[in-house]
Amino acid sequence: MIGRATFLALVALIASFAVSPSASAEPAIIGFELQAPSGLTVGDHFRFVIQLEAEAGSQITLAPGALPAELSLTSLPKIAVKQLTGGRSAITIELQVAAFVPGQIEIPPLRLSFTEPSGAARELLTPASVIEIASVLPSSGQIEPRDLKPQANLGSSTSPAPVLISFA
Repeated sequence: MIGRATFLALVALIASFAVSPSASAEPAIIGFELQAPSGLTVGDHFRFVIQLEAEAGSQITLAPGALPAELSLTSLPKIAVKQLTGGRSAITIELQVAAFVPGQIEIPPLRLSFTEPSGAARELLTPASVIEIASVLPSSGQIEPRDLKPQANLGSSTSPAPVLISFA
């Protein structure tokens, strides 16, 4: 009887390692933050910080066309990887972006391209977000034209050199 109980306990232990959530868990977004100062105006930079947990050796990038047309990347995404226990990695992606359209911008979920060490590819989606961008135009929406600054007086050349060069 003791032999059978030990055998069943051993089988249960092996099964728990084989189906361990840390070894076979799907990649998951564990943190998403929009970092922006208050009073953003058109062209100001702000950041998205996305934290994921995935199998060690996984590759994650921003999918082509993931950002809405109102936003533009201002630098290449920064990716940091930290090794965890159980064959897992914590991956942090920082996207620095700027908005060039005033008003409230509803940002749909950002798509991340994900490739597992086995070569299997898939996409992950972040939560949706909203940001408010203030206009840099006056409240009237009209810009008043101003006169040009006085132009510099260059004068005329009294040297015969330009005439001689043109004849040569």
